[in-house]
Amino acid sequence: FGSAIYASATGFDVATQLNGTSGFALTSTGPADITSIASVNDVNGDGLSDFAVMDRAANGGLGVVHVIFGSEGPMPSSIDMSNLNSTQGFDITDPFGFPSNYTVGGLIGNASVSGGGDVNGDGLGD
Repeated sequence: FGSAIYASATGFDVATQLNGTSGFALTSTGPADITSIASVNDVNGDGLSDFAVMDRAANGGLGVVHVIFGSEGPMPSSIDMSNLNSTQGFDITDPFGFPSNYTVGGLIGNASVSGGGDVNGDGLGD
């Protein structure tokens, strides 16, 4: 989404100028604590880069990794991470099978996400 408008004298009003082409907002209907965002290559095999968002407050405070698919056309102006549909992405919840009194942050510290490459050799990012 690089553009000269971000460096303009008038600035860039996120509340009114995000339109999916100029950028998009990540929202949540519940509490959110975003600790990292990372490219995870092409997870769904459509030829476009996808990204992951670590949200430590989601899932009742247990934490969730939201995987959001890239788009050939403009993205929507806003993506509600708490209500992703199958065309937008998916959530990874409780990845370690830990009891509900543990949290992602408590188990692995300041949780973050990063692309792991193609770890299983199927040609898709993992």
